Amino acid sequence: MKILCCGDLHAREKAPVCRIDDFFQTFLFKLNWIINMAIDREVEAVVFPGDVFDTFRASDFLKKTLIERLSNVLVVSGQHDQRHHSLDLSNTPLGVLEAAGAVNILSSREYIMLLDEVSFYGSSWGEDIPEIKDKGRFNILVTHQMIIKDDLLWSGQESFSRAKNLLRTTGFDLIISGDNHQFFMENVGDKWLINCGSLMRQSIDQADHRPAVVLFDTKTRKPEIIYVPIKPSAEVMSLNEKEREVEKNEKLERYKEGLRSDSEYEGVDFVSNLGEYMKKEKIEKGVCDVIWEAVPGRN
Repeated sequence: MKILCCGDLHAREKAPVCRIDDFFQTFLFKLNWIINMAIDREVEAVVFPGDVFDTFRASDFLKKTLIERLSNVLVVSGQHDQRHHSLDLSNTPLGVLEAAGAVNILSSREYIMLLDEVSFYGSSWGEDIPEIKDKGRFNILVTHQMIIKDDLLWSGQESFSRAKNLLRTTGFDLIISGDNHQFFMENVGDKWLINCGSLMRQSIDQADHRPAVVLFDTKTRKPEIIYVPIKPSAEVMSLNEKEREVEKNEKLERYKEGLRSDSEYEGVDFVSNLGEYMKKEKIEKGVCDVIWEAVPGRN
């Protein structure tokens, strides 16, 4: 069975502050390229490991755009897909895509493919990794969690798993992961973990990122890296220090808006995740202090 492993889409209409091209048209080009490539290579399953949308407030236009292009794609939800980090997706853009038949949201329940006796399992953001029901099948886990290969992504990083450890302890033949925006692959024998990273370069730190998808054949157990066509970062990104500052301010405003919009944000899990996010993004202390002032119950 041929499986196309993809990364985080983070579908959005508004361009990140670092982009100077027509960001949305670039996104559509890449998405169409993936779909057409899957057809040309006779892929049986296309997989997106969470953060299909950049926010659960995605517009109807953006939902319609994805519905028109996707069909029976296998996904899990990332924290950006979820409404206040809830696993209830009934009132989210990703839930709309599932109702329209554009995606199938995987869960701990086994999703059986008769072809080549393949089973898919899902572990969305905040969900435990499920147990394999039939170890005689080719078992695939699609998960959205922070997984790293070797080195920490930033000093003091916490709340992560190492790729080799997951391969050794879970028993899955293939793990397709999202959340880490870097591309990497890891294997233990003939078992593989594939993390394609993000499809789009949305921050200055990603100037050197090469978006890719991976074609995996369950019969040969061999991955094939296929790089997504991109333009040089200098042609599509503004890399000066002023843009870095604007980028930080945009992140701050998005979090302040979200924190004040709904009391459901008061949960302990959200506060913990917010702290982890600020460490990951290396947000300056002064900015962190302003964010914490906006968190209900912390001022």
